Order: sequence, then C-alpha cells, then structure tokens
Amino acid sequence: MLCRTCACMLRGGTGQQWNGTYDLTFKHHARTESLRRSREAGCSICIALANELRHEMDLLDDQDISIDANLSELKGGQWKDGGVYRLDFILEKRRTRTFVLRPTGE
Repeated sequence: MLCRTCACMLRGGTGQQWNGTYDLTFKHHARTESLRRSREAGCSICIALANELRHEMDLLDDQDISIDANLSELKGGQWKDGGVYRLDFILEKRRTRTFVLRPTGE
C-alpha cells in the first residue's frame, strides 16, 4: 500500500524539482506528523523511512524533516531490458534508503 504522498510522487510527478539531470527529483514528507500518519496508514515506503529516522529523532514530536527522493531507470547488466527503477530517499541529508521498483499493471 502507498500513501497519497508516495502515490502522487510516483504516478503523477507531484513535488518534482529540476536539479540539472534527467533523473527525477522530488520533495517527500516535510514534517514528521505527515510521515507518521502515512506510516500508521500502512504505506510500505513510509514505514521503512520512519524506521530509519526513528533512531535520530522523535517522530511523535511534530517537526520539520528533510526527505528528498531521486528516481532513475536502471539500465545495463541484468537491467538491460529497462523497466526497472531505482528510488533513493535522502533522509536529513545524512542517510540514504534505496528501493528497486518495477511498474505494475495498473
């Protein structure tokens, strides 16, 4: 299950920013309250991100957070046929969490 923030980012390009490359860059949750709500709703991406951040901040304390996402297509090697994507989240400009995604039939 994906929260609205993740679904809109991946399906609709919501929050997209230009950073000088062809990779897609997005802003993700900007406050701990929003991330916490998505985690509690069962968003698989936000659960993983919250688990990474909980060691360095109190997610129950509503505060600003910095989460940026970069989406790029994997090509070459075992990914030569394309259609597989790498989604990197930069958490608080210190940590990275990576997901490998394949499009669904939806």
